[in-house]
Amino acid sequence: MHFKIRFPKAEHLNFSSFNNRYLEETCYLVGRGPTEYNYNDLYTINAPVFFINDAVLLDRKCPRETFFFAHDHRMLCLLDKGIKSIAIFAENGKLFKNDPQAILPFPGKIILYRWRQTDGNRLLRMSRDEISARQELYTHTGTIHSALHFIWYCGFKKLYLIGCDGLNERSLFKTVKGAVTGYDSRLENISETTPWWQYQTIREVQNQLITTFSIDAAYLGTPVKEKVETGDPQISSDF
Repeated sequence: MHFKIRFPKAEHLNFSSFNNRYLEETCYLVGRGPTEYNYNDLYTINAPVFFINDAVLLDRKCPRETFFFAHDHRMLCLLDKGIKSIAIFAENGKLFKNDPQAILPFPGKIILYRWRQTDGNRLLRMSRDEISARQELYTHTGTIHSALHFIWYCGFKKLYLIGCDGLNERSLFKTVKGAVTGYDSRLENISETTPWWQYQTIREVQNQLITTFSIDAAYLGTPVKEKVETGDPQISSDF
């Protein structure tokens, strides 16, 4: 089923129109991981913010435009929560694997892209214009990897990451905002999902992508006791 049929009330935005749209600008990326970051500080951010999965429920705090990345079909329930974010979905991904005939009344904005089925690394060698023509984004073990590729495609130069630290030690999570589930306990788990505990691999790949894309990246709110060593000198703790 074509996505325009799946989302008959949505405004479908052109993927190509985001090619270098935010050239040299700064953005934020918010995940579900345990963090010491004060979410109320999102009210003060004068920059676009990207949210991963259930973290999108924080988008009402943001004064600028926001974006919502999700791969798992269980995240579709978040579209019923009045989010304002532009949804960025893979039209050949896993969103509708359980209900291929689903039609959703989401009235917001949507950007579609495609998953590359083989040789995803080739995408990382393509120019923005080539990505624009193919409308494909890189995929790996985490939703964050497609989000990072899109952030580069949009032309962003600086990036702050929140709740994306790649912490993978379950026994330590209870010391960080009581995050015993692996997710920050202040976030609602509307999707009722549980972690796959691949955070270390996800972090390693996101480090590689940040380096490949030459993005100036800084992590905010990293819990001091669980701060991981990345071994990547190009990723700073602050600008």
